[in-house]
Amino acid sequence: MYGEREESPEQRIRDKDKRRAAYHRFYTDMKWGHAQNYDLTLNSGTLGIDRCVEIIKGIY
Repeated sequence: MYGEREESPEQRIRDKDKRRAAYHRFYTDMKWGHAQNYDLTLNSGTLGIDRCVEIIKGIY
């Protein structure tokens, strides 16, 4: 069928993420996704969305 691919959507996402990481590394010389590359990182899985919102509001 037109537009269908053999690879799964999950595989396409993994491949796209690899390309994004390579692009980021090439232009910034930093590793994609490392917390050190950001001014603020919060684990919303641990803290919860509402707590993250409160923390960010408290900063600004």
